[in-house]
Amino acid sequence: MNKLIQAERLAKAETIGKGRSQNKLERLYSLYNKDMFYVAYSRLKDYQLAQDAVHTSFIKIADRVDTIDEKDRAYILSIAKNTAIDIGRKRSRRDSSLDEIENLVGDEAVSIEDDIINREMFDILLKKIDELPNAYGDLILLKYIYALSDQELAEMLGISPENVRMRISRARKKLKEMLTEGKEASDHE
Repeated sequence: MNKLIQAERLAKAETIGKGRSQNKLERLYSLYNKDMFYVAYSRLKDYQLAQDAVHTSFIKIADRVDTIDEKDRAYILSIAKNTAIDIGRKRSRRDSSLDEIENLVGDEAVSIEDDIINREMFDILLKKIDELPNAYGDLILLKYIYALSDQELAEMLGISPENVRMRISRARKKLKEMLTEGKEASDHE
């Protein structure tokens, strides 16, 4: 692909710079191509992109070859530098777009993974709640799954809110013991 692009660029440079202009372009190339490559490479840190920058720069120079003096080294190198900057910007935009796509896909994959893990954890928790004595299991479900307040639970059960908090504390302690036992049993397997 790059060789095809280079061949097209050289063909264009040859077409533009006929006769005397072509000789001048060849002299400019032989005088400055290494310096231009160095400037481009120092910006891009990529051999192939630096070569592309040099060739693109010479196409730009070929368009203005009659107005450029062979002693305009600073001007010629600034063309190479600016071309390298342009190529670097295009590359970083492309890379950042790819990174965004990867992040979106990665975030989505993590999110799906988290959902599956959360569902599995929730299922385990519900099974353990079912194993609790009825008074504790019902209280945990009503408090944390159905989000009833202590006052609502007290009215429903005909007990004081303090008594509700005490029973919830005992139920949570019992549930925690059951979950810890289950974890220890799975660790030994």
